[in-house]
Amino acid sequence: MLNSKIRALVTAAALLIQQVQPAEDPDYILGIKYFQAGQFQAAITKFKRVIQIDPDHLDAHYSLGKIAFLQERDVDAFELLRDCISLDPNYKDSKALHQQALNRIYSRFSGSLPNPRIASALTAYHFQKNNLQQAKNSIEFLVKKHPQYPYRSEEHTSELQSPDHLVCRLLLEKK
Repeated sequence: MLNSKIRALVTAAALLIQQVQPAEDPDYILGIKYFQAGQFQAAITKFKRVIQIDPDHLDAHYSLGKIAFLQERDVDAFELLRDCISLDPNYKDSKALHQQALNRIYSRFSGSLPNPRIASALTAYHFQKNNLQQAKNSIEFLVKKHPQYPYRSEEHTSELQSPDHLVCRLLLEKK
């Protein structure tokens, strides 16, 4: 009789544990506090640690992207927010911030492609604006000047669906 009561209690406790939401990661909580205090470098460190432990931590990806955007590190913001969007396309204002970062990249670097990350971001911008010739020019820059850049690889482009990857795949399939 005592064993059956203990088993019933253990079963009830297990069910209760399943219903309770896990506590938020302490690094994430500290990261938010640092973010709110404007201590961005400390917040970045905490959010990166959270992502190392949980690569799908949506809030940490978003927070890193938002910090990069606020610091006007637009290529970083573009890439980080793209990661956030790939986890959840409708998360907070990630799409709007992503687009704003892309617009700022375009306004700063239009006409020049100083590195492959910027060329990739500008490709996405031109693709979204239906400027396919300019998107093609950006991709050709990547392929010609940076043949080892990861977006050149079919292995990378076949799984990703962001606009810059789609343009890459289309252009590479034509070659």
